[in-house]
Amino acid sequence: MESFSSSVKSYLCEKSLEELGIGENSRVKWKSCCSKAFLRSVFLSLCHREGDMQVLSSDREALLEIVAYLLIRTYDVEARPLPRERGNYKGAILSLPLGTKERILADPEALPLEGCERCRILYIRGAFLSHGTILNPEKGYHAAILTPSEEEGRELSEVLNSFDVYPKMKSDKKGYLLYLKESSKIEDLLSVMGAQRFALDLMNSRIDKSLRGNINRRQNFDGANLGRTVNSAQNTIAAIRYLEEVGELSLLPQALQAAAKLRLSHPEVSLGELVTHSEEVITKSGLNHRLKKLCQLAEKRKNEEES
Repeated sequence: MESFSSSVKSYLCEKSLEELGIGENSRVKWKSCCSKAFLRSVFLSLCHREGDMQVLSSDREALLEIVAYLLIRTYDVEARPLPRERGNYKGAILSLPLGTKERILADPEALPLEGCERCRILYIRGAFLSHGTILNPEKGYHAAILTPSEEEGRELSEVLNSFDVYPKMKSDKKGYLLYLKESSKIEDLLSVMGAQRFALDLMNSRIDKSLRGNINRRQNFDGANLGRTVNSAQNTIAAIRYLEEVGELSLLPQALQAAAKLRLSHPEVSLGELVTHSEEVITKSGLNHRLKKLCQLAEKRKNEEES
């Protein structure tokens, strides 16, 4: 069974292949600058010189498939696969002409902070696919991305900061490690990279832990109410995240947007307590009506997609 981190990487590789039109369900084409930003982050971590060629290796064959496709499309460079048994490398290997890495790193269009928002998103995605990990949320909250030097670490940190994800950085025997230990920031990282479904899994795990922790602190807490609160909150948050992912949340009336924001800001509280956090005066019944409306809209959109 795949680890949580490995599952995220498999999903992001599959999503990237589909976006590029290599998979079965092509959706969004990457612009040249976005492709270059992705390549920059991958080459910073995975490319090394070996004799008269440069080598790029990864335990994810799909990642190298993406890289080979982008190299041809953006730099007209052909990457050749090498036998897996070669040298001390683990997984798939690509052979590249000397100078390929230097050409990519010197390209001003590959600088993520000089490009569009999607350049920064794909730069982060490439860095995570190259040398990133996320601990199973059942065991704790920890995400990390290894960079080869302090300079590259600061570059990635600046890109993450632009999305209000502020990692800490420390030196490591293999380079510099950027890491997050707050579940909310790890959720943000997953969402930025395009792995919203895993961000939701993490949020649900956090909600479940928080609510179940309250049982130990409150002896008179009703277990049946706990189950209903957890399920209701999770279902509502799933609906809101879905509407956000398909781009419909921002199109809804302000009252529904405010209700969605309120629930996401306080995922663990009951409906009665949630009302007390609202900036506007609203009854429990009124807020419940708005949250149910969000769930209905999400269900309607899903049915339309399936039909």
